[in-house]
Amino acid sequence: MQPQQREKHFLVTELIRDEDEQVQQVELQAVLSKRTWQLDWRELQDAERWLMGWR
Repeated sequence: MQPQQREKHFLVTELIRDEDEQVQQVELQAVLSKRTWQLDWRELQDAERWLMGWR
């Protein structure tokens, strides 16, 4: 929830799945800078770090 490098809006651009087709990670892309990185999809459920939607 604390913007880093003015990045505060992100898109999920890819779902990374295991051999059983279960989602393991997501690839996020910052709307402003287009910078991408991967993280465990469960981290997006942490309300201390992430808010859903455009605020």
